[in-house]
Amino acid sequence: MPQMAYDSETAPSVISKELYQKMQSQVQGCVAQIKNCHNKPWDPAVCKQARDDCLTDFVTPLVQMGIDTYDLRLTCPKPPAACRTYKKYEKYFNSKKVQDYLQVEATWIFLNKGVYNDFAGDYMLEYGAPLGQLMDATGLRVMLQGAFQQMAAELSCS
Repeated sequence: MPQMAYDSETAPSVISKELYQKMQSQVQGCVAQIKNCHNKPWDPAVCKQARDDCLTDFVTPLVQMGIDTYDLRLTCPKPPAACRTYKKYEKYFNSKKVQDYLQVEATWIFLNKGVYNDFAGDYMLEYGAPLGQLMDATGLRVMLQGAFQQMAAELSCS
C-alpha cells in the first residue's frame, strides 16, 4: 500500500524512506483488521475500527503533509483541508434541470458527516459483485471518481 506513495513508477515520491518503512510495518496489521471485518460484517464496530486504523496509518500522514490522496502529483493549498473544490458538482446537482430530470427536490451537498459516520462500518466491506448485479438489473447509473495516481483507491482495494 505505501509503495505508491514512496516508489511509484508514475509519480514522484511523496514520503520519506523512514515513513515508508513505518507504513510498511503497519500493512499486515491493517490487512488483518480488514480480514477480521470481512469475517464479521455484521459487527460495524470491528469494520469501523479497521477503517479508522488503516486511514490513520496510511492516509492521515499524506493529508497532514498536504498531499492530494487522489493524485499524488498534486498538493493541497491548505492542509488538511479538502484538496479539490466540489462547487461544480454542487452547481450541477442543484440545477433545476438536473433536479427535474431526477425528480428530486433536495439540496445536494458533497459530504454529510452524519451519513458518512453511519456508514463507517461499511467502508472496508466488499460490495463489488452485489453492486454490479444491482446496476446491471436496474440500469442504475453512478458517478465514479478515480485517478491514475490514487493512493486512496489503492489502499481500499488492496
